[in-house]
Amino acid sequence: MSRDKVLFTVLLIISILLFIGKPEQRIKKAQFLSKTIFLPYVNSIYNYMKISALQNENKQLQLKNASLMLDNLKFRDLYQKISGQPFTISESSENEQLRTVIADVIGYTGAYWERSLLINKGSRDGISQDDPVATSVGIVGKVVSVSQLQATILPLSNYRFQLPVKLKRNHVQGVIETDLMGKQYMNYIKIGSPINVADTVVVSNLSKKYPMYYPVGVVKKIADSKDKLYLSAEITPFNTIENLKSIYIFTNFKGTENEREEAHN
Repeated sequence: MSRDKVLFTVLLIISILLFIGKPEQRIKKAQFLSKTIFLPYVNSIYNYMKISALQNENKQLQLKNASLMLDNLKFRDLYQKISGQPFTISESSENEQLRTVIADVIGYTGAYWERSLLINKGSRDGISQDDPVATSVGIVGKVVSVSQLQATILPLSNYRFQLPVKLKRNHVQGVIETDLMGKQYMNYIKIGSPINVADTVVVSNLSKKYPMYYPVGVVKKIADSKDKLYLSAEITPFNTIENLKSIYIFTNFKGTENEREEAHN
């Protein structure tokens, strides 16, 4: 007799035994089987149901978090309208208080690998070319053109975008660049530098256009460059450009104190 037939016969006998007797006896027999022969299967089903519940809970928390972030941006915008003053946020001690203008993303321009964002704020709101652009979780890009009512943002997912960055953990330096497939890389890392997957990448002190230490993303993968002259780390940015609804623009950032002294000298 083949293995399949034996298994079928065993299951058939168990099914017949479960149907014999009063309802109370059937329940007791089913409980006994669930704690013995079918325990691995019962545990698998239980674990599957638990994982499904956790996944649903995680989705709900993500939606709630996104809603809170949007509410936060709306409150900031409302503050600006009521007070007539831009909302300010405190950064590290090496950065000034940053004046922000909150804007909505209203469209895109260009093909995927050179896509730019259109926002509903412009020069009349104090926005200028080269102003840094971010969200509460990380850098988005920079302003590349401005009209009175709108502005165009070059995002970090655009292959023309570059940004000096460093690791938050140990200040290893590099430059964020994007390939034509839209993947971001921290390039020009000195070979032998201590860098690990999941390291946080922030704006470098070498940047003259972005607030130092502002988050950018995390290291996803590390490899040698094609020419073997430096290390290259693939980065998962904190912002997904295609999913952005609201952003804010730093309209008064003038560089760090050291950068201002260098420019003055």
